Amino acid sequence: MNFVEGETIQRKVEREGKFSYELTVNYMAQLSDAVGYIHDKHVLHRDIKPDNVIITPDNRIVLIDFGSAREFVNDEFQKHTTILTKGYAPPEQYAATSKKGNYSDIYSLGAVYYFCITGVKPIDAASRSIEELKAPRTIVPGLPIDADRTIMKAMQLKPSLRHQSAS
Repeated sequence: MNFVEGETIQRKVEREGKFSYELTVNYMAQLSDAVGYIHDKHVLHRDIKPDNVIITPDNRIVLIDFGSAREFVNDEFQKHTTILTKGYAPPEQYAATSKKGNYSDIYSLGAVYYFCITGVKPIDAASRSIEELKAPRTIVPGLPIDADRTIMKAMQLKPSLRHQSAS
């Protein structure tokens, strides 16, 4: 991979705090375009998280670290090595053999959106059976309801209830 100058979303949020709504929407639109592109090539990233997204000096978003990426057939049972980052991985990624699809990376996109807008790492999918994920609006009063709905839909535990494509 070529060297990409910039800073990860993780570091920037740790250093500066959560992002504004406008900046987050800009970053998430770029990240969604990148994820849509790899999905069109039948590739799941499987490790979308703030540490794997670089913000360049000119505010471009670059998705990095394709070490966990795998080819996939949307919504079919597939066996993949279990690799995950708690807080950002969907529940289906906890099992080696499960149905996977665009919606698997969509969960992770929602989790990155959650982190950017709240400054808080989401609770991991496995813990959500006993602890409810706080809606972003409870952490960021005044957040537009559409942003809150988009994030919470992307992070649904049941894949069929999530957005089905990055677009």
